Amino acid sequence: MNPIPIAIPLLPLAAFAILVVFGSRLGRAAAYVAIGAIGASAALSVYVLSWTFGGVALDQSLQWFEIGSVAADFGIRIDALSGLMLLVVTAVSLLVHVYSIGYMGGEARYSVYFAYLSLFSAAMLMLVAVDNFLLLYICWELVGLCSFLLIGYYVDRPAAGDAAKKAFITTRIGDLGLLVAILAIYASVGSFRYSEVFAAAQGKLGAPAAMATVVGLLLFAGAIGKSAQIPLHVWLPDAMEGPTTASALIHAATMVAAGVYLVARAFPIISRSPAALETIAVVGLASSFFAATVALTQTDAKRILAYSTISQLGLMFVGVGTGAWVAGIFHLTTHAFFKALLFLAIGSIIHGTGEQHVERIRGAGRSMRITAATFAFGALALAAIPPFSGFFSKEEILSNLYSTGRYWMFAAALLISFLTALYIWRLGFGAIFAPEPEGDGAKAPHESPITMTVPLVILAAAALGVGFLGSPFSGVFQKFFDEPPPHVIPVPLTLSFVTAVAGVAVAWWGYGAGRRRLDDVLKRAPALYDLVQDRYRIDEIYVNFLVAPLVACARWTYERFDKNTIDGAVNGVGVAADALGGVLRRVQTGRVRDYTAWMLAGAVGMAAIVAVVVLR
Repeated sequence: MNPIPIAIPLLPLAAFAILVVFGSRLGRAAAYVAIGAIGASAALSVYVLSWTFGGVALDQSLQWFEIGSVAADFGIRIDALSGLMLLVVTAVSLLVHVYSIGYMGGEARYSVYFAYLSLFSAAMLMLVAVDNFLLLYICWELVGLCSFLLIGYYVDRPAAGDAAKKAFITTRIGDLGLLVAILAIYASVGSFRYSEVFAAAQGKLGAPAAMATVVGLLLFAGAIGKSAQIPLHVWLPDAMEGPTTASALIHAATMVAAGVYLVARAFPIISRSPAALETIAVVGLASSFFAATVALTQTDAKRILAYSTISQLGLMFVGVGTGAWVAGIFHLTTHAFFKALLFLAIGSIIHGTGEQHVERIRGAGRSMRITAATFAFGALALAAIPPFSGFFSKEEILSNLYSTGRYWMFAAALLISFLTALYIWRLGFGAIFAPEPEGDGAKAPHESPITMTVPLVILAAAALGVGFLGSPFSGVFQKFFDEPPPHVIPVPLTLSFVTAVAGVAVAWWGYGAGRRRLDDVLKRAPALYDLVQDRYRIDEIYVNFLVAPLVACARWTYERFDKNTIDGAVNGVGVAADALGGVLRRVQTGRVRDYTAWMLAGAVGMAAIVAVVVLR
């Protein structure tokens, strides 16, 4: 096997092993072990990506195990999709690692944090590089474990532990669907390998079409959990209890994008089922609109970005579900950079102010000029303002909806685009660039150290420039997938631009110069506003209609069956032994005459038995 692709995930895995064994001795040097490993992986990813022009560059495997008729391989598949994902993951991860030197500098469990980051990077890189569904599932679960560890990194905070458990349990629901899908694929095809499964998709999985529909929807169930789409979206906002750097890497740029990657990877299967494609598009659109409206009412800066992530992932699923999976992956790529930038910019503000509530970070950008400028780049990219990257990637999805006659979806996507520009610049104009509060005695925030600002500047450059790779002027991105460059369609292009600018303009009218006009307008319908601000009370619905009945059932089972029957039987053995012991205890008197009498009685009894036997 070619060792270069395998080395990409093995390097951070080796860093994890080193930090687990020697991390406490390395101290602050632990960061450089992790950075060196992911930096080397990033360099190798650039080299590997250069192989992928013109089709599959590498598809190799070795037999892993064989049990009866079931055989599994350990294999690597490097094509345009996996090569691109390797570069995105390593590039964002490297910048987050460097940023973490400053952001996590005061943490006591410093080496533990970098060990977790290294393990996550290794798992995510292996997930996108493997060549079969069995290995994908193993890495899928390992990524979920890393998410659990990083969300619950602050072990002294009960909220962080609760959020970690919520994320782990919620995503397991979707993972069950993925597992069933993989088993169904093996039962139908007799193989886990992508190449064999996708070839068979034209036969066994394609006829009957119901099989492709079932498998496609089950695969999408796994994607719903990992990518936090309705109805399994509830874990992602609470995941903000973890370090902001973890939010930037795992819960914005890479792990949550694994669901989109899975659907794009399995597109040869899913494309056989129009019903599965339509379901993916509709769920993605509903999730995108839902999250955009909630983001407009939140007051925690990180939660605004969390709901923004759900919304943007929904748009990616709209692209994949409507057949434009390359457009969906293009938006995944640009989003990874500008959303990581936004999270890290907010992290810089938290580092400089100690706050993340929108009212308590007001005016922070006036003292933190580099952070504010880079945040503006990320916000313009998210709002899809040209020439920033989000404009080009979102435009492809909108153009596909328009050109394929899905006008209602196109209109809904335009509304989402308007809301996106509105809520991100509500955060910008209403907090970061707002006038500083007067007379509160608060200490002016300070700019972050260079280890934090340099990654911000690099990500800001990516938020501006990456989109040009997939623009009609270049088309380099599409060439990776043997797709023609996108062509300009005037109507969606114009409407997309107008709605995005309108969103920024309304945000300025509503929140510029410290105003709160729009909040006052929205609160004129207090019942609706409170409903949206409370996240449509979906968490409460789950608690009241799912969690509470399950807890009540568990308690009833414990009281009526476990406690009385199971525990009763075990306790009954103890009670019987105690009673027997109480009887036997009376025999132990300690008096010699009593023991002599018992011996005499025993001898008489034995003699009687012998006599009876002899007389017979």
